[in-house]
Amino acid sequence: MQRSLRSAIPELGTDNYKFISLVVDTNVTDADVVNYANTQGFDWTFTVAAPEFLTAFVNQFGRTVVTIGSMGHFVLRPDGSQSEFFLGTPPPAQLIQEIRSVSSQ
Repeated sequence: MQRSLRSAIPELGTDNYKFISLVVDTNVTDADVVNYANTQGFDWTFTVAAPEFLTAFVNQFGRTVVTIGSMGHFVLRPDGSQSEFFLGTPPPAQLIQEIRSVSSQ
């Protein structure tokens, strides 16, 4: 997912979009995440989800959202509403289309 996002960001830009990767593995340290993002050249925000957040996240979206490797994603609109939850790792062109489509609703 991150590689598709990295490829999509130049076309989408960062003026109208903010990108966040949520790490659902609670055994990962902040230092691990920083090292991973830097090593891979991912220059957007990464955060490790707190256990309380994960519980609420699962309650709202289902267990699939915390299945490591499922690569789920959704778009948060400026008004705080969110898109449907997408699963999988779309190619960059599809990801761009999803983001633009959802954000224009």
